[in-house]
Amino acid sequence: MDEKENGKNKKGIRGAILSAPSEIAAGARKFPAVYIIGAIGAAVTTLTFVSDDIEKFMPFTLASMWSQVMAVMLSMAAGALKEKPNSKIAANAISLAVFVPVCVWCRSQYDNEPYFPLTYFSTICAVMLACGFLAAKKHREKAAAHLSASLSVAGIITGCVSASLEIILTAINTLFGSIDEGLFVGAAAGSAFLVFMPMLAEGETKEYEEIRIPKAVLFSYKNALLPLFAVYIAVLYAYLLKSAVIRKMPSNMINIFVSIATASFIELRMTLGAFGGKAVGAFRKYGAYALVPLVIVQCAAWGIRVGAYGLTTARYASLLYIIFSVLCILGAIISNFRAFDIDKWSWLILAFFMIFACLPRVNVIDLPEFQQASRIERVLKAHNLLRDGKIDVGRTDAELSDEEKTLIHDAWGEISNVRGRIGWLENIHSANDFGFEPPDYSKSREHTFVDAEKNEWINVRGFSRIRKIDGSSWDGTRFTITAGGIYVDITDELLAVENSEEPLLIDKDGMRIVITAADASEYGPRDKKRYYSNAVGYILE
Repeated sequence: MDEKENGKNKKGIRGAILSAPSEIAAGARKFPAVYIIGAIGAAVTTLTFVSDDIEKFMPFTLASMWSQVMAVMLSMAAGALKEKPNSKIAANAISLAVFVPVCVWCRSQYDNEPYFPLTYFSTICAVMLACGFLAAKKHREKAAAHLSASLSVAGIITGCVSASLEIILTAINTLFGSIDEGLFVGAAAGSAFLVFMPMLAEGETKEYEEIRIPKAVLFSYKNALLPLFAVYIAVLYAYLLKSAVIRKMPSNMINIFVSIATASFIELRMTLGAFGGKAVGAFRKYGAYALVPLVIVQCAAWGIRVGAYGLTTARYASLLYIIFSVLCILGAIISNFRAFDIDKWSWLILAFFMIFACLPRVNVIDLPEFQQASRIERVLKAHNLLRDGKIDVGRTDAELSDEEKTLIHDAWGEISNVRGRIGWLENIHSANDFGFEPPDYSKSREHTFVDAEKNEWINVRGFSRIRKIDGSSWDGTRFTITAGGIYVDITDELLAVENSEEPLLIDKDGMRIVITAADASEYGPRDKKRYYSNAVGYILE
């Protein structure tokens, strides 16, 4: 970087800091509703933590946050209607009018656990995503990069203001006497309400021609995050290759890691749209194809997990996100062949899923619980234990296997909010009301099935190499040992062993496996189950 360019960058950074007060003042004139609601929010938040009755004021703090985000969205919508002179007045009036019913809603539903937190979080996120859509519509390919820059600048300025207020309060507290700790929280809240949100609103309502993407954003995304994303995808493919070599289904954690990959792809694709270059062009054109195999494996892993344990809130939310990511990936592929801006529409698609996640009956709380109840119902009906809406609790203990009892016990543990809406569960208040004691995993006995470590002599005649077992894994059905990159499944051989004090010798694939110790947990008086946890020994080649 030459001296002239360096000077420009310094000027840009200095200009961003020095222009902050003027931007805040301009925002106050353009978006008075954002400031009025923010001032109320800062005051109420301070009262919340200064008073002893947090429950009394917290709903109004939440209402202020929700209403201020809505005010920002309406201000952005008004900015899109700049040819209509009264649009800004209408946006501010609607924002203030909405604040009152939102306060009533938050106050009346605050104690409605867990549905109020779900609805509040889902709707405020949907409003934020609507802001993103409006920004994408106005700022086109610059939208995500500009949003990233606006968040960074607003965050830095807010942090500086908050830190300054905290220092002042600390000085007062130290020099003049004790002050309420709630004021420190109020200072931080006031900074967020009166600095961060207004600055964000001011930045996001700029015209397309006014937007200048800082070079720091370009460097961060193009020269750092994009290469790191490529490395991350390579790691995931390496793991899939390993799973294919050892013929073992990837662990459930693959769902989380692939979700991170797809989220990173969507965010990078949005942001890098503002920049050129061969690497960026290749990423935007071919990046979606690289994710297809990963998402297929993710869907398979999700299906296996749900098939075994049923839906939960986390798994249902994961499903909604997977559907969203698939739509974004398909949109990215389609955009290679026809004019289609998936980067813009993905904001609204995700907003739709956020709203869907809190709708009655199909929300992420109710639907999984109804599905868990249906799992119990299927097991009971299979043994003719559920007739006319009544459970024959006198026969369940004798009729059900340990595995079915475990399923009922685990499924019941996932049901807590819809019990009163399912008729045949009206007399069930605990797992014991099903008429049996569920298998107690905590009382499973630790058992050593092979214990021959005292025998230190190993016959290696006929073999040229010896490898020590350096790892083992149990996926719930199969037990695999590893030694120097070699993976061997020894489940069937271990199942045939009971209390051996001699080394277990297994001849497999031209190798001899010598197991000197193998530990497991055993439970279930009827369905004898083992879960192997450790193996010690050698592999001879």
